[in-house]
Amino acid sequence: MGMGLSLLNAVITDGNRQNVTRLNPSLFTPEEMDAYDTFTNHYRRYGELPSITQMREQGFQLPSGIGQLEFQFDRGLRRSVYNRVMHHMPAFQGGDCKAGRGSAPKHHL
Repeated sequence: MGMGLSLLNAVITDGNRQNVTRLNPSLFTPEEMDAYDTFTNHYRRYGELPSITQMREQGFQLPSGIGQLEFQFDRGLRRSVYNRVMHHMPAFQGGDCKAGRGSAPKHHL
């Protein structure tokens, strides 16, 4: 756990509520989803960002981010894409890809 929690910390620290619209579940691992849900539920209910203290009171330690907000979003997006690719990699490697209908393209020289 870490990148998603660092992203939440960066959003809170930045203070711009519009950044909430940039958050989506794919930026968080299953282990980080409770923190994401707590964060977004707080925002929906109260119309403001939760504080670091409020998140801590809910049981979430938000580590200080490495770098600025945009860096945290980019890092989360890269992790999300990597996780999605790796999730489907066994199907590609095993020739069980629906898009390819189970056969690898033939390369001609």
